[in-house]
Amino acid sequence: MRLEIKLAIVQSGQRQYAIAQQIGVPESRLSKFIHGYGTLRQEQVEQLHALLGLTDAGEHPEQTKVGAC
Repeated sequence: MRLEIKLAIVQSGQRQYAIAQQIGVPESRLSKFIHGYGTLRQEQVEQLHALLGLTDAGEHPEQTKVGAC
């Protein structure tokens, strides 16, 4: 399961159905993607990350570590 996405959806306060509509996919496809059984196009993944405030690494921007080498 893609926990970082599921957690971000819950924290957003939006329903999964509404998020799926915003990125242009059926809710069932988004659910399958979250649970690791389906795929989304790259542009849809990028829209999802932008909508939820996730970075490419799947972290919330405020959780990204800075300055570590």
